[in-house]
Amino acid sequence: MNIKEIRLATIIIIIVLKLYNVNGQDCPPDDIIFFNQESIDDYVQNYPDCKIIEGLIWISGNKITNLDFLSQIEIIKSDFILEDTETLLNTSGLSSLQEVHGSIEIRGNRNLVDIDEISSLLVHGTQIFITGNENLKLINGFNNKQNQNTIWIRENQSLDSINAFHSIESMSGSIKIEMNDSLKYINLLSDVDSCNSLAINFNRELNEFNGFNNLKIIESGFSILNEGQKMSIPSFNFLEECGDIQINFSGEEIVGFTNLNFVHNDISINFCDSLKIIDGFNSLQSVRNINVTGSQKLHTMNAFQSVVVVDAIILQTMFNLENFNAFHSLEEVQSDLLISSFNKIEELTDFSNLKKVKKLLISSSSGIANIFDNLTPFENIGVDFLEEVGIWTSPNLSICSIDFMCEFLNKPDAIYSFASNAPGCNSAEEILAACDMVSTSDEPSFADNIHIIPNPVSDQLLVDLPKDLEVSAWNIYSSQGSSLLRGNELSKPIDISLFEHGIYFLNLELNRGNLVKKVIVSN
Repeated sequence: MNIKEIRLATIIIIIVLKLYNVNGQDCPPDDIIFFNQESIDDYVQNYPDCKIIEGLIWISGNKITNLDFLSQIEIIKSDFILEDTETLLNTSGLSSLQEVHGSIEIRGNRNLVDIDEISSLLVHGTQIFITGNENLKLINGFNNKQNQNTIWIRENQSLDSINAFHSIESMSGSIKIEMNDSLKYINLLSDVDSCNSLAINFNRELNEFNGFNNLKIIESGFSILNEGQKMSIPSFNFLEECGDIQINFSGEEIVGFTNLNFVHNDISINFCDSLKIIDGFNSLQSVRNINVTGSQKLHTMNAFQSVVVVDAIILQTMFNLENFNAFHSLEEVQSDLLISSFNKIEELTDFSNLKKVKKLLISSSSGIANIFDNLTPFENIGVDFLEEVGIWTSPNLSICSIDFMCEFLNKPDAIYSFASNAPGCNSAEEILAACDMVSTSDEPSFADNIHIIPNPVSDQLLVDLPKDLEVSAWNIYSSQGSSLLRGNELSKPIDISLFEHGIYFLNLELNRGNLVKKVIVSN
C-alpha cells in the first residue's frame, strides 16, 4: 500500500470513529430522562446496542403511551423513575430489564394498570415507592432474593391486592401500605426478619392481611389502623421486639404475639368496634404504657400476664368484658392505673400482686358503672408511693376500709375523691369511720376462729362461735357508726333482710373480750 492509499484509509477510519462516537456508542454515559414519546422512540435508533445504563432512567410526561423502544435495556445501575404519565397502560416495553441497582419509584401514573415487568426485577437498591397510580390493580412479584430499605405502597385508588416481596430477608427502613381505598388482600414479606417500622393504615376495604411469618424485630412503630371491613391480622408469633404498637381496626380477634418480650414505648388498642377477643402478649415483660380503650364488644382479655412494671395502664369502656385474665405478675405502675366501666367483672383479683402505684383511679364512662364490690385485690399496695385515689360510679363497691386505704387517707398530703359508690365508699369520712371500727391493732387471738356465715349475706346470717366463747351482747352498726340492730344471744340467725346493700360492722361482746367483724350485705 502506497502513502496515498494509507492516508485515504486513515481518513476513512477517523470519519467512521467520529460517526460512531456521535451516534453509535453503546449507551449514553450519564442519566437518561424521557419527557415525551418521541425521545423514547428515538432512543433505539441512537443507541441500538445499549443494554446497561450507568445512570438513572427517568420517564415522565403526559403524552407517553408505551415503552416499547426501551426493550433492549437489561440493567439500570441507578434509579428507575416512572411518574406522571397520563396514557401509559403498562410496562411491557421493559421486557428485557433484569436488574435495577437503585431505587424504583412508580408514582402518579393515572392510567397505568399493571407493572408486571417491574415486579419481576432483581432490585439491588434501597427504596421502592409505588404511589398515586389511580388505576393500578395488582402488585405481584418482587420475589427475587434481595434486601431493601423502604417499601411504600400508598394512595393507589384501584389497587385490589398485593402479593409480593416474599424473598426480602431484612429491611432497615419503613414499610407503609396506606390509603389504598380499594385494597382487599395483602400477603407480603413472609421472609423478612426485621424492619424499622411497619404501617398498614387507612385501607378501608381491607379484609385479609397475611404475611410477616418470620418478623422478629420492628425497631420503631407498628400500626394497624383500618376501620371499615372486618379483617384478620397475622399472629406475629415470631415478633420479639418492637418500638410501639397501635391497633385500631374492625377485626374480631387479636391473637398471637406469643414471643413478644419488649415494647420500648406503648401498646394502644383503641376503639376497635368489632373486637371481641384479645389473646396474646403473654410473654411481654417490658412496655411503657398499655392502653385498651373503647372496644365495646370485647368480652375476653387473656393478655399481659408477664408484665411486672409499667408507667401507666388505662382500661376503659369495655362494657361486655366478662373474662379478664391479665396482669397476674404486675407489681408496679409508676403513674396511673385507670379502670373504667367494668360492668360485667365482679372481681379484680388479677391485680392482687400490685404493690406500687402512683394514682389509682376507678371510674365510669358513658354512664356505665363498675359492678365489683370490694378493693381487696389492691390490699398489698404500699402507701409511700401512692399519691392519689379516685373511685366513682361503682354502686356495688362497699368495702373500701382495707388497710392500704385506711393508711392512705391518714396521709396529710393524700389526694382523693369518692362519689356514686355504695354506702361505705362514698366519702373519706365513711371509709375512715369503718377503718376505726375494724382496726386490727388490738384484735384478739381468737378472732380467726369466729366466722360470719354467709358473708356476703342477703337475708339471714349466722355467727359461728367456738365452744369456749360466750356472747353477752352484740350490735350491728352502719358504716357511719349508727347502731341498727342489737341482741344478747346468737343461737338463732340474725335477720338483716331489710338492710340496704353495703358494708356493716358486727360488734361482739364476749367472755374473752370484744371483737368487730365486717359484714357485707348484698341484695
